[in-house]
Amino acid sequence: MSDRQLEPGLGSAAIPEIEQALGQVQNITQVRLVTDSSGEIQEIHALADAGRSPKQIVRDIESMMMAQWNIKIDHKKISIAQLGEEEQANAEPSRLEIRSISIKKANLIAEVKVELVTERMLGEGVVSGPASSSNVLRLVAEATLRAVQQFVKGDHYFLVDDIRKVTLARFETMVVCITMLTPLGEETFFGTCILRKDDVDAVMRATLDALNRKLGLISVVLHG
Repeated sequence: MSDRQLEPGLGSAAIPEIEQALGQVQNITQVRLVTDSSGEIQEIHALADAGRSPKQIVRDIESMMMAQWNIKIDHKKISIAQLGEEEQANAEPSRLEIRSISIKKANLIAEVKVELVTERMLGEGVVSGPASSSNVLRLVAEATLRAVQQFVKGDHYFLVDDIRKVTLARFETMVVCITMLTPLGEETFFGTCILRKDDVDAVMRATLDALNRKLGLISVVLHG
């Protein structure tokens, strides 16, 4: 079976969307697609860190292309370039880690507090709002973003666009869509997390996944 062309509804405008989505695959830091004049994907080039084998990353790319766009990609068209551990250490900033989360409810109002840490710094985000089950998940994402903002200097604002629970390859997965506003414009990021504990934990981790690998770039943009 040959590879499918981009669906008519997608077209060339879908290339940035696909590149951005594939950039959220675990360990991938950058993706570029090469297509021909008819829109058929000829090559997928990905830059990844040294956390997993290229074969695992290739399988993830193949699975996402089929699951989200119904496009079958020959693995021979996917090339993975990996940073060595020393290069990776020089290229990536310290990742944010979750220290704690607390949710307090009183009089139909929920207060969510998230603490994030690096080796040298603690960031705290606190938000409150109506205590409905769906809104609490949004508050968790917003509190996580408030904590993230303390690690990034400059004029910026993070917004929670959407939170969805989906099933991918039989795994329940939380997907969070985040928009970042800066004086240079806006950019959208997606983060995912397989549900291993509960919805609250998955939303917090998916929110971090959306931004963690981008913090180095964000810092350059906002500080420069």
